[in-house]
Amino acid sequence: MSNNSRTVKIRGIYSTAITNYLSKNGFEISCMSEEQLKRFNKTKNIEQADNLIYDKEDSNGITVHGEDAEEIVSLLKKKFEDSLYKKIEIGNIFTGFIKEVDQKNKEIYVDIGKEKLGLLSLKNYWGYLREGEKVLVQIKGETKNNYILSSNIRLFGKNLILIKDGFTKVSKHFRKKEEINVLSKLSDKVKEKGWGILWKSLAENKSEKELEEEINSLLKLEERIIKKHEKNTKPEELNKGLITWFIEFGKDSKEELDKLRGEIVPTIEEHHSYKTAGYQNLVDFCEDLLSEKLDKKKIINTFEKTIFKRNPKVGRFYKLIQKKSNNKDIIIKGKIQELDLKKKRIVIKRVVKFEGVYDGLNIKKELEDYILTTIEKDKEFIEHSYYNSQGELKGKYFSITSKIEVFPFFARCNDLEIDVIEKNGKREKIDEEDLKKTVDLGIITKKCEKKAKKLADELEANKK
Repeated sequence: MSNNSRTVKIRGIYSTAITNYLSKNGFEISCMSEEQLKRFNKTKNIEQADNLIYDKEDSNGITVHGEDAEEIVSLLKKKFEDSLYKKIEIGNIFTGFIKEVDQKNKEIYVDIGKEKLGLLSLKNYWGYLREGEKVLVQIKGETKNNYILSSNIRLFGKNLILIKDGFTKVSKHFRKKEEINVLSKLSDKVKEKGWGILWKSLAENKSEKELEEEINSLLKLEERIIKKHEKNTKPEELNKGLITWFIEFGKDSKEELDKLRGEIVPTIEEHHSYKTAGYQNLVDFCEDLLSEKLDKKKIINTFEKTIFKRNPKVGRFYKLIQKKSNNKDIIIKGKIQELDLKKKRIVIKRVVKFEGVYDGLNIKKELEDYILTTIEKDKEFIEHSYYNSQGELKGKYFSITSKIEVFPFFARCNDLEIDVIEKNGKREKIDEEDLKKTVDLGIITKKCEKKAKKLADELEANKK
């Protein structure tokens, strides 16, 4: 393998489609399964990888990390425009100074030289507890108001993570016993120096020499970090951590993935949508029928009739999941009031149990108000209508999204931040700044922004 080659290991339900796309764009695919080798007419397998792509936990997208992650994500953005691209950076190491010790909540507030203070748990910190004391800390997460810190340092390498006074674990992707034995031997050596190792999947098929060199390089990095920290008299970042991209595919993106997969193997419509909804075996069965040259339209019609046969039903609970740009989900549950299975249109009802104010409308929320939420397949907005207990309309809220995917038990879409409200019969766009911020951060693509703004204008003008 040449030094200029860009290799990527791909696992999960999107592997055939993404392998096809990245192969067309100059990447070499490594560690391919026997099935993938056959599909792509490969006789030789590349055994090492510089990048890794695998499914997110909910299967609605992928995780990307490695040497060429930025380039891979840039390529994906060109093709999959309605997806959300979230860049998460954790593990940055800082010289910090104790700002305040909160004995009541067992927390230490630490100035790390950033816009927000860091929060360090008192029970996990061993050291002096006086204001102004210098501490070596690492970011392990973030809330709206604070960075979550740890004093148990981790050093992130390409193939492994060193964990100070920590555990040792090998990625589940390792299969070869002799390779696991080599990793165990290297782990034992490092344990003597006070470190545990988390072996990444990218370490697969790497030589013992290469891995040992990486361990030594990380241990030298620790020495440099300590020396710099000891000299510091003010808060400062000492080392960058691990960058990981999380990509939430929208429905248009899944349709593009279907096309890419269809160039390689028989693929039914909405293959990736239905696979992420838990219908893997049924999708595989339908595609076996496709490979037998049976009618494609009849197969997908029978498939949909089968899965929608018993659910949803009027009176039963139904769930809507909106994927947010801040890595959180909005989950709405309500009883089905209206149902049109032909259009895949569902109206769910929720009764208000707490007083407050309706978001965006600035209208009082009262007990026994109710909300009707209208969900329809392939629509690019969700309509929420707010009524008082006598059934009088108080206002409406239109949440602009990627195309809505509708399944028997739930619906799903990506939230695109910009919204439209209706109050006293007049409509108005809101949250345009939130959309702009996510675009500036690279979470939402420019093309997706343009489309969302156009739809917001149409809703505001009451043309939708």
